Amino acid sequence: MIVFTRLNAAIAVMLLLVGPVYAAGMSRQDSSAPAEGRAMDPVAINLQAEPVPFAEDAKTVDAETGRTGALVYERGWALTSDHEDFGGWSDVRISGGRLTAVGDSGSWLTAAFHPTRQQPFSDVRLIPAAPADAPNRKRRFDMESLVRVPLGWLVGVEQDHTIRFVAAPGGWRWPAPAGQAIDWTGIAPNGGAEAMTMLSGGRLLVFSERGRDVSGALKAWLVQRDRPADPPRAATLGFEPPQNYVPTSAATLPDGDVLVLLRHFSPVDGVSAKLLRLAGDSIKAGARLKGRVLATLAPPMSVDNMEGLALLPPLEKGGPLRVALLSDDNFNAFQRTLLLIYRLDEGGATGGDQGD
Repeated sequence: MIVFTRLNAAIAVMLLLVGPVYAAGMSRQDSSAPAEGRAMDPVAINLQAEPVPFAEDAKTVDAETGRTGALVYERGWALTSDHEDFGGWSDVRISGGRLTAVGDSGSWLTAAFHPTRQQPFSDVRLIPAAPADAPNRKRRFDMESLVRVPLGWLVGVEQDHTIRFVAAPGGWRWPAPAGQAIDWTGIAPNGGAEAMTMLSGGRLLVFSERGRDVSGALKAWLVQRDRPADPPRAATLGFEPPQNYVPTSAATLPDGDVLVLLRHFSPVDGVSAKLLRLAGDSIKAGARLKGRVLATLAPPMSVDNMEGLALLPPLEKGGPLRVALLSDDNFNAFQRTLLLIYRLDEGGATGGDQGD
């Protein structure tokens, strides 16, 4: 029965996201397919990873424990490369020892990732979406969110507000039925599918960054099929983030709860980020979601424009989960691409970091 249930869930995900692709008999190798285009060939690049501390000024925070709320710092790096398309990374996933990221210019980044080694990256490849001088590059390829699904990837794209299925990083891109089910009316060009995660039963949870409903809550959508033969439908939800914060990435925990990464920026306060936990059983059509803040990252801690969130397995069997946070440098010389690894330890969290 368990195997059957898992098979049904996988089939539900494929139908929800890529059903028309396979119904039409298309494959990513078929250059005649009515897809949205193929990226350029992968380019091997050098990636420098410079270790960064938990805090830039250890005198003003508890640098000895490296704790902020329910997060305990393990290690982190500032990432740089001389390739012109490196940067602007908006979301990340890590599985099977490999890191995959997508960014504002439409590029993909893939690498073998060894977080416990002195040199954490090898076999680093960057896949541009198009030549640097391609027209409307930002509008056509601004990838903001990334989800691993059966047989490929799901990518949320801003500007023209689509969700696309990609069989492999840099491959052909097809509009996904899940994105076509969402009513994007009233969503600003840079406020679309900023964060996405798969839930149980082949459901997809999508967060907008800027679109708000009449009550002031940020718009979110729960996309699902009632039956395998039915078209996907999107139910609208409301999301109440902490004041002045917006969602940038999401990931589903093994127990069904959802972690949401949020960021804040102002010329006065600078950058900060929060990690929030949503109860899985609260995610229903018409719900108004308001989670529990697990941690806040703010100066003098190492922090930047945090946009990517990925789950990492425990270092040892039965140990705590870990999270990887990735920043988007906006191709700005005054910002950094940070990859920070934290251990999730809610049992040792202090009360001061649990509220909004």
